[in-house]
Amino acid sequence: MQPFPPLFIAAFVFLCAVGLLIGLLAIRARQRRQLLRGIPVSVDAHFLHFAPRLRGDPAALRLSGYTFSGLHWTLRTYGANGNERSCRARLELNFPDLAGDPDVAVVPRDGNGRPAAIASRLPEMREFPTGVPGFDSKYEVIAVPGQISSPPVNRGLAERFLNWPRDTVAGQAVTAWRDLSGCHLEARLQTAPNWETIRYFLALGEDFCAQLPAPAFSRHAPQRDLAATAR
Repeated sequence: MQPFPPLFIAAFVFLCAVGLLIGLLAIRARQRRQLLRGIPVSVDAHFLHFAPRLRGDPAALRLSGYTFSGLHWTLRTYGANGNERSCRARLELNFPDLAGDPDVAVVPRDGNGRPAAIASRLPEMREFPTGVPGFDSKYEVIAVPGQISSPPVNRGLAERFLNWPRDTVAGQAVTAWRDLSGCHLEARLQTAPNWETIRYFLALGEDFCAQLPAPAFSRHAPQRDLAATAR
């Protein structure tokens, strides 16, 4: 039996790779359609607008709206980069109305996802344990004592960070912080989010913001950053 020609083998491998890529894209597209079908049902009730953002990423989506208390928010979903094996998708939520000096953060203890914006304030910050063992072993809540009069994460909120509803794609890790462009939350997920995941993440973000004091601005804050918060 004669061996297959090298050209035939190369063509076969190429077609297999193309078929695998098309299959993966089809799965991502189906997840995206399922997500988009769920959004219009809640548009009126949640005061939101959404705009699909493909740009080669089926997971990319942008939403914006207002909480029931009147806070403006924007939320983005997108696929994770190839360096994050345990993370297939990300959620980014920002409340620009709460922009101010970096004074609080919730960061994973494994060091991944620590915001660069809080680096300059780390010497002033101290930890505020929540008293929830599962949360305190996974996350570190740090804040500037002079600007925070009470713990920024209470027991109830800590448990919500950990225990996502069964119909959601639970966040593998959540990071939250305030800086001059807003109050941010970021979640890393193992798969693309469904609409229940987005709704839960929005509620989690609003509850986190409710724990924060009014934002403060130092006199030497960069003007370009202050201007960005007004857009």
